[in-house]
Amino acid sequence: MQHMCNEMTTEVLNFLRKFSANLRLSRQSALIRLYTKDNACYLCEVRPSSLQKLIHKWMFSSDPDSQKNNTMTGNAAFFDPPESVRGMKVLDRNLFRKTVLIPGLAVPEKSIGKLAKSLKKEVLRFRSIKPVVELSVKDSLAKSHKLMLFNPLKIKSAEDFNEDQRTVLEKLNVVLSSFQFYSFDMKYDNWDHAEIIKAVLPEELEAVTGFAIVGHVAHLNLRDGADDYKNLIGQVILDKHRTIKTVVNKLKSIDSEFRNFKMELLAGEPDFTTTVKEHGCTFTFDFSKVYWNTKLGTEHNLVASQIKQEDTVFDVFAGVGPFAIPCGKKGITVFANDLNPDSYESLVLNVSKNKANHNSNVHCFNMDGRDFIKQIFSKEMERIWKDPSPKGTVHVLMNLPALAVEFLDSFVGLFNQSSCKPKDPNCLPYVHCYYFSKCENLEQDSREAVERVLGCTLDDSISIREVRNVAPGKEMMCIKFRVPESVLFKGNVETEDGPAAKKICL
Repeated sequence: MQHMCNEMTTEVLNFLRKFSANLRLSRQSALIRLYTKDNACYLCEVRPSSLQKLIHKWMFSSDPDSQKNNTMTGNAAFFDPPESVRGMKVLDRNLFRKTVLIPGLAVPEKSIGKLAKSLKKEVLRFRSIKPVVELSVKDSLAKSHKLMLFNPLKIKSAEDFNEDQRTVLEKLNVVLSSFQFYSFDMKYDNWDHAEIIKAVLPEELEAVTGFAIVGHVAHLNLRDGADDYKNLIGQVILDKHRTIKTVVNKLKSIDSEFRNFKMELLAGEPDFTTTVKEHGCTFTFDFSKVYWNTKLGTEHNLVASQIKQEDTVFDVFAGVGPFAIPCGKKGITVFANDLNPDSYESLVLNVSKNKANHNSNVHCFNMDGRDFIKQIFSKEMERIWKDPSPKGTVHVLMNLPALAVEFLDSFVGLFNQSSCKPKDPNCLPYVHCYYFSKCENLEQDSREAVERVLGCTLDDSISIREVRNVAPGKEMMCIKFRVPESVLFKGNVETEDGPAAKKICL
């Protein structure tokens, strides 16, 4: 496999570079940048699933027939909005008008299904135009036939049907002499938001095709150069999605203290209090004041599903409760904290709405993360260690990727020599620390970041995994490890030369 990857043709390498340069922010583009360097390909290091996707894209780009066959689903220029709307800054729906002539054949009504199946690659596929329409009332076949429409990029005249297709048509009593063009007037309603925005923006600007939906709020992160078109973009999204009532644009990076960001209203109502559902839980919050990421739903569910009912959870940066509430609903004892008073208010509300505290098992706090660890966590750990028969495992969740690693110093020397110590290593807490890595070796960077703050080398029980790609060259990681006893009681263990700067933690 190594030999094959390193000897990939120049053609493939050039495609991968072009694909990397033009693809929108995604895991695949980040991977390609990592594995196509110094005029060599190292795709042997890419996960099989990612490699399969890349190969598929390369094969598709290299096969003219594949591109031609997929043009309709790729929204070919034939059906694009009129070029006259390019550069529009104030939305004028009336200018989105275009007449297209679509080829068709008169087909007996009883044969429509069979023909559509036999010529499925040639039949028109465009979501806003039906592939079968009525014939003109003046047509002599109008009472017994329908007009079946075909892909105008494949069928331009009756002569474009090959011998096999003609045989099928003949068996179904479809005559080529019935070939005709169907005139269809396209208007604003026939295009989706991505097609309209792409048609309006200058060609050098990237089209806005995706955005996050948080309840009734659509959240965009517009690139530089789109300022003149931002209100038009907001209005188009509002027009094309009935459930969206508010469209906002992120103005700057997340605030490190309260984990929210400045936003501007692009279109719709200035109503930022919204409700979302995630894996059986309902969350209500003011999106302009708290942190919420729709892309972390899978992560929330994964972690919550791994924690057992007899366990105890300390959620240091709980936000509005995406980890705490599903755990609480399972009957798990949860201590949830957030510094942001608006997040805390929503956390308390959501705990109540989801009936997650039916056994008084969820406790909410509005504190600084370090204070929470030093006061609430330490007190509860001593209580657990004093229990003659403690049950379950303690999990500390630290989902603040930009800063969580720095908060790990709160565990260093947290307990003094006179404190009650764990009777068994299994009573030591697990920490789930989230972290942003920008290094090529993600695991090594993540591990070193944690060990640097703890002041020791963790053993092989540490677990490091990728959560999601945030941006090209930036991955969100989760480092799971037991906090060693030597860290919790640090200051009591010394060498002949004094306190150890870095030891292997056991």
